[in-house]
Amino acid sequence: MDIIHKGNPVSLGVLALLGIMSVGSWYIFFVKYLEQSRILGQARSVERRFWSSGTLNEGIDKLPKNSMFRLIAESGVRASQGGTSRPDQNAIPGASVRMKSSLPDTCRIKCGRRKPRTPGRRASNI
Repeated sequence: MDIIHKGNPVSLGVLALLGIMSVGSWYIFFVKYLEQSRILGQARSVERRFWSSGTLNEGIDKLPKNSMFRLIAESGVRASQGGTSRPDQNAIPGASVRMKSSLPDTCRIKCGRRKPRTPGRRASNI
């Protein structure tokens, strides 16, 4: 506690920054823990309900409407019937943003979503 009483502005700023970073890290830890426990709870529900069903559609009907496992199972059924295998991105909040930001630059370039950067040109010309 000596740093608080005798510290200069730089050391107090570093201490405040470390405190803020610590609070942010603990926040992330607890949010991820709660998210993980929710997903594991849904997985236990799938174990009990889905796999004890007689048919695939009956198993899907037993899953909760907001379950990510239901979304995956429904997407698999659509894909096997000749439909699209891509899940509805609006069903999971933020999924489309995560999917777009996770694409590497080479994939975006090959898919035609972004022009390749040419040597000697500035990034603003892209």
